[in-house]
Amino acid sequence: AQVHFGAVKDGLEPEESEGVSVLQTFREGGHHLLPLIALIVILVMGWSPMTAAGIAMALTVVVSWRKRETGIGPGKLLVILELSARRSLLVTAACAAAGIVVGAIVTTGLGGKITSLIFAYAAGSLLLALLATMIVCIVLGMGMPVPSAYIVTAVLAGPPLALLGLSTMSANLFILYFATLSAITPPVAVAAYAASGIAQASPAGTALQAVRLGIIAFVIPFFFVYRPELLLVGSPLGIVTAIFTSACGVLLIAGAFVGFMRVPARAWERIGMAGAGLALIAPGVGSDVAGLALGIVVAWRQLSTSRASAGPSRSVGAAHPTDV
Repeated sequence: AQVHFGAVKDGLEPEESEGVSVLQTFREGGHHLLPLIALIVILVMGWSPMTAAGIAMALTVVVSWRKRETGIGPGKLLVILELSARRSLLVTAACAAAGIVVGAIVTTGLGGKITSLIFAYAAGSLLLALLATMIVCIVLGMGMPVPSAYIVTAVLAGPPLALLGLSTMSANLFILYFATLSAITPPVAVAAYAASGIAQASPAGTALQAVRLGIIAFVIPFFFVYRPELLLVGSPLGIVTAIFTSACGVLLIAGAFVGFMRVPARAWERIGMAGAGLALIAPGVGSDVAGLALGIVVAWRQLSTSRASAGPSRSVGAAHPTDV
């Protein structure tokens, strides 16, 4: 939603297909998907990631020769290897530094002690316990693969969360979400750093942009806990209502961060979007009604302003041929 609103705000138009069909596109370039498919299949078969990546890279070179103009020869291959090595240095350094920190925490048993202290500090508060779990997930996820970070955090934080009344599904999805989000969370943000190398952009700027675009992902796990209907637990009416209001809430929060839906939003409109979005995601009929009412007001304001600004343009456009 943020990408769409941002594109409309910046006046970016979709590229014209020039009559090229999807079937024709796949016929001409579908072979480039073969290395990706092979990578997924090999990983599912249980082979090591290094082996899967090596086979996928070799297959990339092979399929590139389907067309002579895209073929990767020895000279081009050396250039690709050099660029790949240069752009991976930043990610390698980040992983190494984070691995030292995480390794020290796990090896010394400090992780369990820190978790126990944090949950003791929470003093029975579910929200504080969830915040503590979020921090532990992100820290452990900085230098560990997502499955490893999830398993370690689930072992450390799972039992205390269960004692606070969380269901198994809510607790595990909460932990899994934040273990995954550690890949875009500074200061390490391995996925963002890898993307910055590909795009030749600032690593810190890419990481901050990733957090901004994915900000709603940091909120949703909390509502898995407080609003289990999002996990398809509850009555059919409650599930449908929760999905509808949450979807509307996500759109409003995205509009608040971009500052645009149909037209540039004023400060009070952005505050209204954010408040309405959070109210729609939060549990409770009262918050849903309040959020929906506030969201309708802001949406009506955006729509009416958009129509008012478009009206004079259409009038001028219609009068222009007569003037000529």
